[in-house]
Amino acid sequence: MKRKYSEQQQQRSNVRDLLVRGVAAAKAGDGKEARFYLEWVLIAGASEEQLMEAWLWLAAVSEGAEKRRYLEEILSRRPAHARARRQLAILDGRLQEDEIVDPD
Repeated sequence: MKRKYSEQQQQRSNVRDLLVRGVAAAKAGDGKEARFYLEWVLIAGASEEQLMEAWLWLAAVSEGAEKRRYLEEILSRRPAHARARRQLAILDGRLQEDEIVDPD
């Protein structure tokens, strides 16, 4: 039992590390590296919150149909997800980024 707990703890730690690296790469403008880490998050047993964050950052480093797919994935699981709804509205042209007063 203790070993299984330790393995689960290690997996959570690994997913968290992948997410942190992916977000840092996205913030640094390195879309290729961000995708590498964030796509690993999607297949590494991430929690629902980690998946939402990974899809949001994947959308941030993507364009067009790919960006839409990530945002719609979030909204299919959480229809009221404010950040994803806002980004999709911008993508659809229903909202301009300069119209946003406080994005978060």
